[in-house]
Amino acid sequence: MAAEPGSIDSGRIMSRGFEALGRNFPAFLAITVALAGLPAFAVHYWVLGQALPGGDPELAPYWWLAATLASWVLAALLQGILVRETALYLAGRPAQRGASIVAGLKLFLPILAISILVAIGAVAGAALMIVPGVILYIMMIAAIPALVEERRGVFGSMARSYRLTRGCYLPIFVLLVIYAIFAAAVSTVFGLLFGVRNFGWDDSDPLMSALASALGSTMIAMVGAAMVASLYIELRTVKEGATPDDLASIFA
Repeated sequence: MAAEPGSIDSGRIMSRGFEALGRNFPAFLAITVALAGLPAFAVHYWVLGQALPGGDPELAPYWWLAATLASWVLAALLQGILVRETALYLAGRPAQRGASIVAGLKLFLPILAISILVAIGAVAGAALMIVPGVILYIMMIAAIPALVEERRGVFGSMARSYRLTRGCYLPIFVLLVIYAIFAAAVSTVFGLLFGVRNFGWDDSDPLMSALASALGSTMIAMVGAAMVASLYIELRTVKEGATPDDLASIFA
């Protein structure tokens, strides 16, 4: 069903996101494995190994915290790279793998700053009431694409995201719910395939649990970045009437 004038179309966002993902799958997979899959494998294998008999359970929480922070840093870099590549494809431009990696590295600190600020705000909002935290996250969901594509700086990109998402909170929330269901399904499927129970914490084989975590993290991160970029393109198109030429001009 086509979207009403001025409203975003969830089906179109998902269709474009998966199209971009399918057309760039080998490259996206390689980048995501390097920045999400392998770190997830190392983290899960090491932390679970410390928690199981023969390890040092007292060290497990500290390793988990350090590994989580490292994964967060790499996830910020990954999102910057994949968002740019997805936006390039959706804007009708050829892939620029090297340029996207360089852009991700150059914008790494502001991307990380946005991620931290949004996370703090969402957690603070959720601590008071869940709804404000969710709304804040929705308002800021286009901040990293705005930073990567429009180079507006940390706070300028956050303000840009607020303007783009205003009036579209409900359809974006629906997309987030669908993505959460997808992420849970992917984790469950890989867990079943590798015989992992209870998220791996009672499993006797850390290797299988770590493989399930790595593969699940790779798929979830890859799809998430593609969908965020597709949402940004949709918001620009619907709310501002941006044409493919307009979108392509940001990469000139």
